[in-house]
Amino acid sequence: LVLCCLRNPQRTPTGVSSQTIRIFNVALDVDVTAEDCPGIMAAADEAQGCRGPGPHNEEREGAELKKLIEAMAQVKPEPMMPGGLVTIRNGPPEFRGRRGVLRQRASQTSVMVEVFPVDKIPKGPEDCEMKEFPFADLWSVEPRLVCPFSDAPIRRVTAILWAHMWRLHHQMPASYVAELEQLLGVSERLGRAMVSICAHGKGDRTLHFEAVLGVLHFRKHLVQALDLEACPLQQLPHVARLPASKTPWPSIREVVSDPDKATELAERLKLSPEQRLDMQAFCRHAPRVELSLSVEVYDEEEIAEGDVLTLTVQLDRTHLAEDEAAGPVHAPFLRSPKFEEWWLIVMDDRSRRMVTAEVILNTAKLVTTKLRIQVPRHGDFRWSVHAICDSYVGLDARSTVTFCALKSEAVDREIFVHPEDANIKTLFEEIMEGLQPEEDSESEEDVQPAKPKVAAAAVRADEADDGSDSSDDEAEKTDEQKKKQAEEKATKKNDKNKKDEKHEKEEDGDEEEANEEKEDDDGSESTSSEDSTTDWGTIFRITGNTACWIYRRPFEEATDEEKLELKRGQFSVGTLIRAYVGGGRPEGWVELHLSDGSGWVQMTEDRAEELGPLMEQELCWVVQTATPVSMVNRWMRNRTKPLTVDDIEAVRGIDNDSVRWKVEEAARKKIGNEAFEKLMDQAFAKHAWRRRRLRKAMGHFQTQNGCIWHVSSGARLRGVAADGSRISDKLVVTDEVVQIGPWTLDEERPCSCIHWMQKEEKQWVWQQDKSMESRLKLAAAFDR
Repeated sequence: LVLCCLRNPQRTPTGVSSQTIRIFNVALDVDVTAEDCPGIMAAADEAQGCRGPGPHNEEREGAELKKLIEAMAQVKPEPMMPGGLVTIRNGPPEFRGRRGVLRQRASQTSVMVEVFPVDKIPKGPEDCEMKEFPFADLWSVEPRLVCPFSDAPIRRVTAILWAHMWRLHHQMPASYVAELEQLLGVSERLGRAMVSICAHGKGDRTLHFEAVLGVLHFRKHLVQALDLEACPLQQLPHVARLPASKTPWPSIREVVSDPDKATELAERLKLSPEQRLDMQAFCRHAPRVELSLSVEVYDEEEIAEGDVLTLTVQLDRTHLAEDEAAGPVHAPFLRSPKFEEWWLIVMDDRSRRMVTAEVILNTAKLVTTKLRIQVPRHGDFRWSVHAICDSYVGLDARSTVTFCALKSEAVDREIFVHPEDANIKTLFEEIMEGLQPEEDSESEEDVQPAKPKVAAAAVRADEADDGSDSSDDEAEKTDEQKKKQAEEKATKKNDKNKKDEKHEKEEDGDEEEANEEKEDDDGSESTSSEDSTTDWGTIFRITGNTACWIYRRPFEEATDEEKLELKRGQFSVGTLIRAYVGGGRPEGWVELHLSDGSGWVQMTEDRAEELGPLMEQELCWVVQTATPVSMVNRWMRNRTKPLTVDDIEAVRGIDNDSVRWKVEEAARKKIGNEAFEKLMDQAFAKHAWRRRRLRKAMGHFQTQNGCIWHVSSGARLRGVAADGSRISDKLVVTDEVVQIGPWTLDEERPCSCIHWMQKEEKQWVWQQDKSMESRLKLAAAFDR
């Protein structure tokens, strides 16, 4: 592997370049959809290299691209939205045939158009004429070509991919057809890398299930040259389109599985006998798969928390005989053979998160795959395994498996060390002993005089004269002592391993979390007197217009240089913190218990709002602070008010997987499975509502001061300033407003840029920025 990297350092083991991997990691986030995938694939280095070496006739290729875009606009025009380019087809003769830009809507049936002059290219609004036209008199010049990037080379390749999916090959010039063949040749490994990174890329990918399905949805339609909204029956030979019918059409699975359905469909489409034979051949060749699942832990009878579980998935192609294998897929628009890929996506139905994803490239009838997954918690599990084909639409399979994991203390997982193996040194120990400096030889003065051998010989002679068997007894005692010492050493080594595991647990979480299972898993629901008297901290919300600094220690007076040395971080406005007040702490200061030590925050009336003790707060506020799981469990026992959908949303937003699973199970135990599932449904519905509300604000933007911003569907804001400093915040989304701190989104403006307003009529304008450079810069800032 090292030699391979040295030969080509820009090539990764997946077969794509390192720059492509970097682009995919940036672009394939949780908000990606199938419509974004052609542009993301077009941004890859391999896709950009399909054009071939220059020189290129830019003028000729520009005219060819314009002709292709016009043909695509006839098939699927861009919706009439402000900022769209249109042609005036009807109306007054002096405007007929001219182009313009849509502005604000005038009525339900008409819109204001900024009409371009006939004899010159407009340099500004003063060169154009504003005129009202009915929508029926206008025609969109641009196709509905979705691309997440604004870079011209990427958009050109994206247009070629969309034209292929719309089956406009007859509209392409020869140079574009040759480039498309190169694109389709590299699309297989690019598509495989896209799915792999979407499922296993940087950060938490457990919520990327819909994104993974979107990438695979795009891959199917790219192979079959189908629009993303096309009917799956158009995969069949000689079925270019389906006529309108009051009788619903059968599904592709019904046609493939049932010969009577295929015959009925052929009659409705009025296919010839030769065409019917082609359809029957497709139905025999199309995949029909079944899944069988089993779970186990090797060499163990029970499954427990922390075990490495083996999920065995057996994929059976029922349309093949025992000695057959699947051949190339039916893809008439591909120039080279393409074989099936089946992606196994494991979904945890209980937590509604993706567990893992694996690809099957084997084309045999019966394929067995073993997935090794660590059990994250104890309790009941229900996992769904989705088998998704990358080459056919509508022929996927799904199966479920259930099991129960015990607590780690309920099973014996002790590793036995044989006494004879206790003295064996590891390679690391041998290396460390070899690095130790040799001890200096003893000087003559330090050498102790040897005892006379005569005395020792005399003692042995006297013992021999007694005729006793003391020498044999001593030999036996020596052997017993050695054996006993070896057993004691093995026991100490096992105890040391247990202590190391406990120490690692305390380092990974919190010191109080290490005792959590002992304190909170005994089934006791009684409230101890300690819970009512112990200070669990107070919740504060950071307020004001600027960030709040965290210091290493409190101070009364300090210079700017001293304050700079004491600073260790900051909280953004709106952040919730759990801190301790009083108890001998300086007035005006609160202490934070952080994972890497304590921190101090100076509190004033204009910098923080005190919300009250921890046990009196809502769960959605508690989990936003650095609170150990043991405290959250006590909160669950003491809290009498019911949980809300906001609480479940906040719990699902916890970044640490282990903590999130434990808090979810505690909440499920508190309110019951049925009530918890209802709240989960409401949380997903609220996320969909928030996504609709943020439709205008979502995306990447840039401000005049050089800051780059990104707003996600989860209302999270990330930004990077011109000097490289990072900014993180969260938007407030309600039915009435969308806010960032004191700024309110102006949702009535029709332009592509967005405007944030303040009460003093101040305005903050964000220009839409879809450039690849800005996306990479923002990602690099948060990867540091």
